[in-house]
Amino acid sequence: NSRLTAYVACGSDGLAIVDVSNFSKPKVLARLNLSGDNTDVEVDATRGFAVMAAGDAGLHLVDISNAQAPKLIQTIEFGASVSAVQVGDGLAFVSIGTDLGVVNIATGEVLQTLNLSGLTITSLSLQGSTLFSVDAAHTLRSFAIQNNSLTALSSLALPAGGGRLFVGGNVAYIG
Repeated sequence: NSRLTAYVACGSDGLAIVDVSNFSKPKVLARLNLSGDNTDVEVDATRGFAVMAAGDAGLHLVDISNAQAPKLIQTIEFGASVSAVQVGDGLAFVSIGTDLGVVNIATGEVLQTLNLSGLTITSLSLQGSTLFSVDAAHTLRSFAIQNNSLTALSSLALPAGGGRLFVGGNVAYIG
């Protein structure tokens, strides 16, 4: 069975899991009502988790090992809005207002919070062992991921941008 599955952040409606194997006839497999404004989702398929950025509600950790019966495992509140998330090697990298957080997906433990002293982080992207962020002040930053924590590498002030960020093939695309 080669089912193609999409995990969709549905704002105040939480998470939808959709079979998109036949793209002209998507089939909703399950919905999970979650608190907050769920705007970003990342999946760790190896561990069977979806991680949801849920605005002021925080970060939701969802068991998706059974795509037809997802279960909320834990919600982590930070005291600031969570707007973006990236997942790698069992860790969630989370934008928390002007801070970056590192969370162990299996335990929900917050391993690190890093204050960037800038404006709100608008997007994150992960490539290999490097995390990239862009904020509302149009600053692109890079961080090395080592031993479950982030270390600042460099930053670049951009003349414009600060919206969505994608990094691939060692090129950052910012809109």
